[in-house]
Formats: sequence, C-alpha cells, structure tokens
Amino acid sequence: MSISEFKEAIIIEGDSVVDRMESLYKLVHECMGKKDLENLVLITLTQIAFCHYLLGIEVDENCRLASLITIVNEHYDVNYKLSDLDISF
Repeated sequence: MSISEFKEAIIIEGDSVVDRMESLYKLVHECMGKKDLENLVLITLTQIAFCHYLLGIEVDENCRLASLITIVNEHYDVNYKLSDLDISF
C-alpha cells in the first residue's frame, strides 16, 4: 500500500487499496475450502470492509461483499450481516 504524507494529510492511493482488496476476496474463497478457518474468513471480511471504507464505498451499498457474506453464511452456518462490518470514524 502506497502512503504519501502532505503536511497534515495522508493520501492513500486507490489502486493499491483495490489490489489489496482483490487479494483479500481471493483469500476468502481459498479459505472456504477448510471448515476450521472461519475466524480467518471473518477477519478478512473485516479487512475488505475497511478497504471499501477507504475508497468511500458505504457497506450497505456493497453488493459484492453482501454476496460473499451470503456464501460464507451458508458455508460456515453463521449469520453475518453487512451491518456487522460497518466501519465509520
């Protein structure tokens, strides 16, 4: 992730966040092959939500993440919701 500092502001380049986010989506799909990685999947979903936050995408507007959560819920028999991943400062 590329970070540049300008006096009192920090700028994070969107391309690096998007690349990281794509890697995280791929990781979730790879982890779902193993039932014992549920905690890793939840942590990764949270990281994806944070990347979307950095890009200015609201969690409730994120259809891709909602779809992935549905798949994770079915696979691990859990009940995660988009609101569980809502990040705001």
